[in-house]
Amino acid sequence: MSAKKKQSSSRQYALPRRYTNLGNYLQEMRLKADLTQREVSVALGYSSAQFISNFERGIAVPPLKKLKVLVRMYNLQVETVMNLILEVEREIMLSALKPRVRAV
Repeated sequence: MSAKKKQSSSRQYALPRRYTNLGNYLQEMRLKADLTQREVSVALGYSSAQFISNFERGIAVPPLKKLKVLVRMYNLQVETVMNLILEVEREIMLSALKPRVRAV
């Protein structure tokens, strides 16, 4: 595979995404449910608890199918989860769409 093709196949965002508030919420609710990261990873079909750690550190958002399972497992409020995700997406859009002032 050429370097150009390999580079284009990896996903890179123009603006960083940090879902820290969502991650904190997921961690809090997992602990409240008295589950370990390992137990959750097995229930979601992951081979490693690293995925759960990444979600809880705000590095990534669980895919929709996995998020649905977490909502049921942790008895999460759907509106809260949506608001935490949309809060980050809103900031990203504002940052991307805001006119930039150029130095003269």
